[in-house]
Amino acid sequence: RDSTAVGWGPCRCGRGCSSMKEIVFNAAVAFFLVTTGTLRILAAKWADLSRARGTNPTAEHYFIHPYFQTTSLFAGEMMCFFAFKIWYCYYKLQKKDTELFGSQKFNPLLWAFPAMCNVMKSSLLFVGLTWIYALV
Repeated sequence: RDSTAVGWGPCRCGRGCSSMKEIVFNAAVAFFLVTTGTLRILAAKWADLSRARGTNPTAEHYFIHPYFQTTSLFAGEMMCFFAFKIWYCYYKLQKKDTELFGSQKFNPLLWAFPAMCNVMKSSLLFVGLTWIYALV
């Protein structure tokens, strides 16, 4: 059995880094994703439990707007996409190696269905968080 297929052999990037660096990097990325996902859920639940005074000054009410939260989430994701494109263009203008970014030639409609599923999933998540306790 090929040991490089499971990540224990030499690095597959061709830059000569060791497999331990790759393992540590992958573990750090996984930890970062779990941590930021947990913080996102806790922040969304905190926003649902926030009370505010609206235009009607007689009573406070809860901020229960799951679709606004979903829109804010995707606005943040789009900012990350734009930051990536700016970084890519900077590397291209500096005549640096852009192999790190992979192929940038793809059909954007290829991502339409997964993006639509992600919007529905996030909407259901935020609607569900208004009804239950956040468990992480």
